[in-house]
Amino acid sequence: MTIGGVSAYNSGTVDSCYNDGTINSTQSSTATSSLYLGGVNGYNNAGTITSCYNLGSISGTQNANAGAYIGAISSYNNTNSIIANCYNNGNIFATHNSTNSLITGGIVGRSFAKLENCYNTGSISTTHNSYYNNQLGGIIGRNESAGTVSNCYNIGTLTATSNSSTSNTYNCIFSGGISGTCNGSLSYCYNLGNIINNRVNSTPYINTGGISGNKSSTATFTSCSYLTGTAAGGVNSSAVTGITASNLTASSILSSLNSQVTTHNANLTSTDKTWNTWAIQSGINNNYPILTK
Repeated sequence: MTIGGVSAYNSGTVDSCYNDGTINSTQSSTATSSLYLGGVNGYNNAGTITSCYNLGSISGTQNANAGAYIGAISSYNNTNSIIANCYNNGNIFATHNSTNSLITGGIVGRSFAKLENCYNTGSISTTHNSYYNNQLGGIIGRNESAGTVSNCYNIGTLTATSNSSTSNTYNCIFSGGISGTCNGSLSYCYNLGNIINNRVNSTPYINTGGISGNKSSTATFTSCSYLTGTAAGGVNSSAVTGITASNLTASSILSSLNSQVTTHNANLTSTDKTWNTWAIQSGINNNYPILTK
């Protein structure tokens, strides 16, 4: 089942669109397909989504033995796709009641392509009631090896829950401020959102991080930051070092972020999108950096 507030399936261009309606979707236990649920777009297949935003609450429940992919802009960003200059202010609630993956992100659920210049402010809550992985990211739930996430930030609170006491390698929570799982690249991103993990007992294992919960050997991280205290460590409770509030509001962080913006905008290809610059504006976002419009 594929659902989107503006388009269910996109292989063309969705530009300057928004959703402000509430979306609720429940997939039957007899279904054989995955659930693809997006606030703006359900499934982005070699398509382009730019300058779009979601304000509505999104709620998805998967009862079938199939995957569930949920994101405020799109649930799935397939190969040769682009999502750029988008944001989410709506809250997301995702539940899985059978044995398959639950993958949820503030912007995109799962991506094999470009995701850039985006931010999330909405709170996200995910619950898995069976013995399978619960992957949650403030920007993206799962970033695959061909996926690139650049110039993004999250300030929304993330809460991931596992209610299964079954002991196996699939019973886990991967939760991160930018990505739940990263197999590709994350660059010039930061996280302010608190990450909360709940489990029925000690059986479900937890990988969590201020930047990414889990990572593979192909994952790379460049100039990513998270606010100290939002998670135990940067990537899987270690690696990337957190920074203090004073350092995150300092002019030096702007210089680092905007150097990448300048380089990107000076070398645009025919498929690239112009990135917005970063700024610190008094009284906005607690004086942390924001993407200008």
